[in-house]
Amino acid sequence: MVWGDGAATSATVTLSGSSAVIPLYGIVAPRQNVSAGIYQDIIVVSIVH
Repeated sequence: MVWGDGAATSATVTLSGSSAVIPLYGIVAPRQNVSAGIYQDIIVVSIVH
C-alpha cells in the first residue's frame, strides 16, 4: 500500500497513542543488476497534529 494523502491510489495512516511500530517493505524494480542482500535507507516522516 502506498502511503499518501488518500488521493489516487494512496492511503492515509492514522495512529493513536504515543508510539507505534510500523513494518515497511520495499521492492526493487525488475531487470536491475543488483545483488541479493539487505539494503537500508532513511525515511522522512511528517507528523501533522
